Amino acid sequence: MTPTITDHVLSIGEHAEPLPHLPQAATVRAWSVPTEYRASGYFVSVQQHGQPPELPACDAAAAKSLGALDLPASEAAQLDAARAERMAATNAQTDQLLAALSVAYPEREVLSWDQQLKEAGAYAVDPLAATPLLSALAQARGIDLAALALKVLEKGELYAVGSGRILGARQRIEDMLAAAATAEDVNAVPAIAELLADLEQAA
Repeated sequence: MTPTITDHVLSIGEHAEPLPHLPQAATVRAWSVPTEYRASGYFVSVQQHGQPPELPACDAAAAKSLGALDLPASEAAQLDAARAERMAATNAQTDQLLAALSVAYPEREVLSWDQQLKEAGAYAVDPLAATPLLSALAQARGIDLAALALKVLEKGELYAVGSGRILGARQRIEDMLAAAATAEDVNAVPAIAELLADLEQAA
């Protein structure tokens, strides 16, 4: 019996076996083998480019090669792979942009940033609110607590705007990749730096 492939299904006589949808073309090899080794009586391997061939592990004399066929690449798998690759690159670029945005803030300051913002926000609402961290910082710097609270809120707003733009652009790219219907559509999705530049020009 000669194996055939139709719509990613390998057929050998009445036996049908679904094949994986891969982003690259592969070679499918089939053997008839003892049913003690495979209940179906067939062993099927799918060898992608660069991978070593997989052979039946039963007695070689009991395995009969039925032939090799080409398994074409799946367009859907190619599209998924292209999306995943672009999203991984976008995530890495997002991390780099956020890290660059944080360079202006010393690491020790970043560690206390949430507490500073919390106290500054509370002080803006009620000048009698407890501000142990900001009060200590203001005293050490020799500046007025109200002035320091205002600076903290201003810096927090600037960081929120900057990080919001970056994260928003990343999410927009994620949406564009999800909507991409072809690999060409994926390639047309801009890099995050390009998208941010376009947003700045449009602002």
